Amino acid sequence: MNKILVLFLSVVFCSVQLVEAQSKKVSAALQQLTASEFMVTFDSLANVVEEAGRYTKSNSDPNDHHVLLQLQVAYDASVQRFNAVLLNMKTDLLDSKKVKAMSIDPQVYSDSYKYRLNEASSYYEKTFLPLKHSATADSNSDIDGIVTIATVMAIIEGTYQLFKLIRQIRNEIKQFTDDLVTEQFYTPHRIKSWGEL
Repeated sequence: MNKILVLFLSVVFCSVQLVEAQSKKVSAALQQLTASEFMVTFDSLANVVEEAGRYTKSNSDPNDHHVLLQLQVAYDASVQRFNAVLLNMKTDLLDSKKVKAMSIDPQVYSDSYKYRLNEASSYYEKTFLPLKHSATADSNSDIDGIVTIATVMAIIEGTYQLFKLIRQIRNEIKQFTDDLVTEQFYTPHRIKSWGEL
């Protein structure tokens, strides 16, 4: 009876050790993704966009509800487009077929994300920035657009490297869960909405 108990406890102990080791690999893989050039540059973009939103929110006429509503709608729609890129990436990371496809041809996925980022950037520049400029009489609006374009271009340069990294950590990605990716990948890097500024 004692031998069975010892054997059972040994198996449980080994299983726990194996799960912990696998969990560490998964966490390390997720950290590699969040430390990638793509994500670091996306965070820079988030800072630029959020700072433009904060500046606009604090320097607009608080009594002009119509203009504030227009600003909020344009800002939130722009942010939603940028955050959709992260949400799509999160969804793709949780889909084993897409991860396999990313591994086989990272260029195709890289090009698709480049396109999405360009669309989001273009929308932001055409909707929010002109409203920001007129609501705040801000002469830096053109500079904001240039900074946004430069940051998006830097992110685009990092997309291919990101998908090459995904190829390298493909086995660990298979272990990702929705909660884990949301908590460590999406939530800390998403751009804040107007109400959160």
